[in-house]
Amino acid sequence: MTVTQDFSTKLVDLPEVKHPLEPLAAAEVASAVAIVRAVQNVGETFRFPCVTLHEPPKELVLNFQAGDKFDRQAFLILLNNQTGEAFEAIVSLTDQKVMDWKHIPDIQPNIMADELSECEATVKAHPDFQAAVAKRNLDLELVVVDPWAIGHFGIEDEDGVRLSRCLCYLRTTPESNFYARPIDGLIPVVDLNKMQVVRN
Repeated sequence: MTVTQDFSTKLVDLPEVKHPLEPLAAAEVASAVAIVRAVQNVGETFRFPCVTLHEPPKELVLNFQAGDKFDRQAFLILLNNQTGEAFEAIVSLTDQKVMDWKHIPDIQPNIMADELSECEATVKAHPDFQAAVAKRNLDLELVVVDPWAIGHFGIEDEDGVRLSRCLCYLRTTPESNFYARPIDGLIPVVDLNKMQVVRN
């Protein structure tokens, strides 16, 4: 779907781009996110797993000469944590408008860094997990919770749910290689959208 609304207010001063394949600068990423938030009325329940360059047509790249003007675009993947829906968008940074916006059903974007830290905190705060750690005579502060994407295996109650399977490890010191000491039998499962432990 093409969205024709202009977003005429300049959000940030965008850097000069010397070649159409230059990666997005931080200011361009921020501008793309702000344009989508404004035009699509995207609220605080949305995360942005991916904001990257939307590569121009090969013909433009092959014929590009220094100083040529071109439409600078960003490609975004969004996740609404409230509904579990994923979206893709293309934004023209040059014209400051959303060029394309579509819902992509039945997919899950990649797990993001902030989800990893939130997931670990959620697991370690759960009473059942704390009890399981205490039963093994382990120090909760030295336990590392490592969330991984769970995959989809056709299990009905997992359909459409953003789940993470958390492998657990133990550090011998705060700086040690925790992968050397996996904790057997301690694999909580977390609903990342609700940020709740669903299985211990």
